[in-house]
Amino acid sequence: MTLPLVVYAAAAPAMPTVLWQKTVLSFLPRKEELIIEITEVFRAYHFLGNDEEHWLALCLDEGLMNAMLHGNEADDTVPIHITVGRSAERWQVQIDDYGTGFSAQD
Repeated sequence: MTLPLVVYAAAAPAMPTVLWQKTVLSFLPRKEELIIEITEVFRAYHFLGNDEEHWLALCLDEGLMNAMLHGNEADDTVPIHITVGRSAERWQVQIDDYGTGFSAQD
């Protein structure tokens, strides 16, 4: 199985079925706990094999760190929104922050 990491500067594709979602403050010490929670969702739905969990954790770490540090400028009073969902073809993790975004061309 391939675990692509896709970053959208604008709205991500619609997620037909939401399986889990959470809104938390951008508090970096909470990052590991979130990675464990999200990985447990993936386990419950049999999205990954055991040897793939490491790669998911790396992607989640990068996405959460980016949202908390860069998107929300390390302000631990600003929330991030995390959604795990799926369609018939794929699963998706969406992490939304309050940053201004960036140019994909840049």
